[in-house]
Amino acid sequence: MFARRYDAAGTALGAAFKVNPTTSGNQDSPQVAMDTNGAFVVGFVDRGGSDPVIRVSRYDAAGTFQNNFVVNVDTIGAADYVSVDMNATGSFIVAWSQYGSDSSQTGVMYRRFDAAGSAIDAGDVLANTYQALDQLDPSVALAGDGRFVVTWTSQDQDGDGSGIYGQQFLANGAKDGAEFRVNDSTTGGQYQP
Repeated sequence: MFARRYDAAGTALGAAFKVNPTTSGNQDSPQVAMDTNGAFVVGFVDRGGSDPVIRVSRYDAAGTFQNNFVVNVDTIGAADYVSVDMNATGSFIVAWSQYGSDSSQTGVMYRRFDAAGSAIDAGDVLANTYQALDQLDPSVALAGDGRFVVTWTSQDQDGDGSGIYGQQFLANGAKDGAEFRVNDSTTGGQYQP
């Protein structure tokens, strides 16, 4: 997996560079987020081990590699569908789906990190409340004050195929209200928010 930086005019800033430090197996599904100073993170799925894991590579504003690490603490059960966001201060959040993470099949997990890449959450945190069947395809957005929202595809929760659901969170990670349905129409399936 490779990346390339560009300035505001679309001019390339240097050559393409490899994001994944390990090359065993496949690394795919990259997601990028950047702060206002130009520091950025790339989240991706690393399929090089017995079960896929979620990794993040961190870079400073000059594009210099800082570090790479596995995000999910629980590495048993396939992790997939990664999403990342970073706020203006450089704090970032990673969300993903992981098989066996809730009481049914696949749940949506998240983990928050500060601007230095240190974990705010000690472990993986379950975003979804409804746990029947699969919750997949998360998308996460992080506000400047630390509040965030996670949305995902939830299988059969709306009564007819899959629907899009979400959960708002306060800056301390506490849920802000109840899980909510995003899609107005519940006919057929709605996917990939």
